Amino acid sequence: MLSPGVKNPRRYIKLLGVLIVGLALGLLYMFLVPPWEHYDEPTQFEYAWLFANQVERPRPGDYDQRMRREVAASMVTSGFFDRRGSSHNLLAQSEPVWIGISQIDDQPVYYWLVSLPLRLARYTDITFQLYLARGISVLMMLLILAFTWGLMREITGNSDSPLVWLVPLSLALFPGFVEVMTAVNNDVGATAFFTLFLWGSVYMVRRGFSLPGLIWVATSALICYYTKTTVWAVLILMPVVLIFSLLRGKYSTYAWLSIPVLAILAGIGIFGWGDAAAWVAQTPQPLRLRQVNPQATSGNFTLALGRPDNNSRQQRIYQSLSPETSRLLAGSQANLSAWMWSETTGNGNLTIGDGRGWKAERVFRISDEPKIYDFGFEVPQNAGPFWVSVSTFFSQNPSSPDLAKADLVYVDDLHLGVSGTGNNLIANPSAETGWFHLRSWAAKNLRKLTPLNVNYILSSLSHLDGSLWYYRETASFLFQTFWARFGWGEVSVSASWLYSVFWFVTLIGLFAGLFRIWQNRNYLDWRVLFSLGLALMILWAQALFRGVYSLFGPIWLPAARYAMPAIGPTLLWLI
Repeated sequence: MLSPGVKNPRRYIKLLGVLIVGLALGLLYMFLVPPWEHYDEPTQFEYAWLFANQVERPRPGDYDQRMRREVAASMVTSGFFDRRGSSHNLLAQSEPVWIGISQIDDQPVYYWLVSLPLRLARYTDITFQLYLARGISVLMMLLILAFTWGLMREITGNSDSPLVWLVPLSLALFPGFVEVMTAVNNDVGATAFFTLFLWGSVYMVRRGFSLPGLIWVATSALICYYTKTTVWAVLILMPVVLIFSLLRGKYSTYAWLSIPVLAILAGIGIFGWGDAAAWVAQTPQPLRLRQVNPQATSGNFTLALGRPDNNSRQQRIYQSLSPETSRLLAGSQANLSAWMWSETTGNGNLTIGDGRGWKAERVFRISDEPKIYDFGFEVPQNAGPFWVSVSTFFSQNPSSPDLAKADLVYVDDLHLGVSGTGNNLIANPSAETGWFHLRSWAAKNLRKLTPLNVNYILSSLSHLDGSLWYYRETASFLFQTFWARFGWGEVSVSASWLYSVFWFVTLIGLFAGLFRIWQNRNYLDWRVLFSLGLALMILWAQALFRGVYSLFGPIWLPAARYAMPAIGPTLLWLI
């Protein structure tokens, strides 16, 4: 006879089998990938190393020059710089030896956990310490598999559904997942604790509000908050979980009504209307870019550059240009012009640049009278994709003759043309078309809660002609790094046609998942599906939008690791 609480011990044998597979593949990837060949691994390791080797918590700007030299020397020995055709000075004295961009401003929980075994190995070889740190990530990956097993049990009502073991087993066998989860990277901690949060959330949504459930969800949400900003989605998901767990039975209708009502009220409070479509300010400013102006040279509106909220001396506005524009401009003679004026004498800067580093610009002395300013330039044949900007400096010294004393500079009727044609390649050149914007209080506070620049996102959505190409490339890169693209996103599968197979399998999974949901619509717990679907949407959306700022500089494509905390629900849908 089975003992109470162990109704089917075979399910635990299956879990043990999944963990064994996960451990075997985790160790394989741990040693297969050369040292430092994961995203930001040198500086991710540095953060944990500083936790282990100094008394106080690491602060931005902290570094240990001796440790950096050892890491850089290990990078040289492992061929890191040779593979990239670059080299760096290991003997620098006046500045930190370069090992990458510091991560010490990230949240601390993951690094503190990784630092625990490093405290016992302070005097060992630095490469050995790296593998020791990777070993902690492997252990956390096993926790993710166990948490996913628990999540699937809760979703299926503790049944013996094949999903309970099939989803975690698929995770253990998934190349893109295992490669990221065996790195020294806080994505590992974010995925582990967010999966634990999802498990607790489904527990509360299915079983109703309880003190143990609340402690579970609140604690895991708090740990997520102090692990990585990518899982600050818990701040949105927590209210949904509480609403579904509290409003049940005859009150469940109120739960379904309250969520969209709260979402609409939040949207009204956060977003306003009337900013300039296709344009975005580099730094939020108190007034909208789009202003009614009696001096407007074309229509009723002008663009207005104001002193930023952070009292910076410079303000710059941007617009990304379409691929068609890039093709017209490449190798051509072109001209950029605009009407500009200020309340007093100041300056205005017109710039056109591309994602490869080419740039042409001109600074003009402007007055309080509207006047057209223009300059011509030659575009290289291999340039693109393009962006244009207008910028100005604000004076901190009222007696300065070179900078705008007023906190407002007006720009109207911008024109970008190719010699021999009369077409204007700039969208919304006089700000006549309005669009959504973040209210000033939201712009200030959202930057503290998310790495995403929401105003940049809104601007890109108002001008898809200039941004859709970027979203397509990002979606493709997210897809490839989700399935199998390794290292720093530089190592793809040897047979490129395999990505077509992955696309085919993914599409089948997506449509089959939708079909199964529809087929079982009368039996599914829609509160659970909504909660998981919301988590899925938020995590993948923030990954898609994460690099949108690079439309106005060197192009950067985010990898699927930013959405990896939602890997469980993602594979559940596909399977």
